[in-house]
Amino acid sequence: SKWYSRDLRQWIRDFGPDVLFFASGDYQFAYDIAYRISCDFDIPMIMYCCDDYYINRLNPHALLSRPIHSNLMRSVRKCVSRSVGIITICDKLTEAYKELFDCPIYTVYTGSSTAGEENPGGKGIVYLGNLGYQRQKSLVDIGRALKRISAKTGEQLYLDVYSGESREEILRDLTEDNGIIFHGSVDSSEVNKIISESRLVVHTESFEPENIYKVQYSISTKIADLLASGHCILAYGPDNIASMEYLQDNHAACVVNDRARLEVELERILSDREERCRIVQNAKALAEKNHRREMVSLKVTQIMETVR
Repeated sequence: SKWYSRDLRQWIRDFGPDVLFFASGDYQFAYDIAYRISCDFDIPMIMYCCDDYYINRLNPHALLSRPIHSNLMRSVRKCVSRSVGIITICDKLTEAYKELFDCPIYTVYTGSSTAGEENPGGKGIVYLGNLGYQRQKSLVDIGRALKRISAKTGEQLYLDVYSGESREEILRDLTEDNGIIFHGSVDSSEVNKIISESRLVVHTESFEPENIYKVQYSISTKIADLLASGHCILAYGPDNIASMEYLQDNHAACVVNDRARLEVELERILSDREERCRIVQNAKALAEKNHRREMVSLKVTQIMETVR
């Protein structure tokens, strides 16, 4: 489209920006727009990369995947040449991009304003979030493990799932026979209440190789809120995914990376209130260190100030 209009150019001159903050993605045209504005008006750029758009992004099933990715990376490198810094959302992505780009790269974790009270004595086991990347398969593993624990202990345990998911091929597995009660979507105002009544809040990823490949550098945006919630996190998924590594390295969740260990670890954490308390304390400390919204804001501001 004819985006480079006289009005846009005049608006940029009138505004007189010190820096161009570019929230990048996987659309080449956006890089071309950012690069042209940066060059024509001599505005330094800061790129914000909240996902892995550049590494291992070739789709083996797409005919034009290689030339499309090559063209994207050509535009990406142009933008990097105009950038005084790149911001990522986790250290694993930062380290990967340091190998790829000759540019200062900073980690700024997702912020959270949640400040839940510590309550390791709740009752429910809950999952809130989307069910993309076949996460429902891992939820079924958890639900079935809870059913087996219920049969041994006599306590009625279910995994309560709250999601706006509507695809039948996913929902057909989220049944009480599999130890799951699916509640559908929930208003954001209800999320804190649901978490406040829980014994465990679940974060999970798929064990399927094609999904590990897609999310290995990602940290779910909801993790910041879960860490600050005051409730114990159960993290179930492969050990080579950034979110799992982050929680395990900081002892901020009960992390299970092995299907064969799920039932044992789940039974242990459900019965061990002291361990849940220790995990919650570590999680709250991590949230304070890396995710407090005011601190995150300040960090981004300090990076911007390097432009001056």
